[in-house]
Amino acid sequence: MLFNNLLMYKAIKYLLLVVLVGIIFSSCYQHRKMVYLQKKLEEVSDTTFYAKSTDYKVQSNDVLFVKIVSINEELNKFYNFTELDKYNIGYNKASLFLNGISVSDSGIINLPVVGNIFVKEKTIGEINFLVAERVREYLKDAEVYVKLISFPVTLIGEVNRPGMFENYNNSLSIFEALGYAGDLTIYGNRKDVVLIRKNGDRLETKRLDLTDINLLASDYFYLMPNDVLYVPPMKNKAFRINAPNISIFLSSITTLIVVLNFINK
Repeated sequence: MLFNNLLMYKAIKYLLLVVLVGIIFSSCYQHRKMVYLQKKLEEVSDTTFYAKSTDYKVQSNDVLFVKIVSINEELNKFYNFTELDKYNIGYNKASLFLNGISVSDSGIINLPVVGNIFVKEKTIGEINFLVAERVREYLKDAEVYVKLISFPVTLIGEVNRPGMFENYNNSLSIFEALGYAGDLTIYGNRKDVVLIRKNGDRLETKRLDLTDINLLASDYFYLMPNDVLYVPPMKNKAFRINAPNISIFLSSITTLIVVLNFINK
């Protein structure tokens, strides 16, 4: 009986040692997978990348801000949807939406006096040119300013602050978007981030490796409005979460065996 208990005690001791070594190696492996934009060993010098920024093409239900300015203040009132500056309305999400012009399902915006203009699948620069051409039929020397108001991105999964975020800039990189969400958690799989992008009536998916430095030159480094980033958990998340409980369980068994061994003596 005593001999069997000793054998069991040694087996548990070796098992604890194996678990401890496994946790140590798992931690080292986890560190390698947490580092962004890793270089290969032979790449020892700094490298310059040229990120590919694609001009966004406006879609239905996007919101645009259009301002028409001329030297005639009275005429400006007729051509502008709302005098945002005059009423000193705050630049928050609600006010920008209320003072913007929504693109209809058929891809049209309607401007006071000017009328309907088809803008779907056109860039902001192209829309600015189209609106300016139409406005100058009525107003000479008028200046036109067109901006995209709606630039939402959604981040879900293993990020610290999941949710939908509004961007008020002309471009947004994938790392800037992750900054909105407070970065990935320690359990986020940085090698397999899923980008979901709407392209017309289709939804496209692309898997991105955030540990690959070549991402900086990728077509997907800059996000588009309405993009969704999903960060899946690493495969060892369940083990890492339960590791303390496993250690406590094994320690309890070891203690029990020692007690039984003492009683047998």
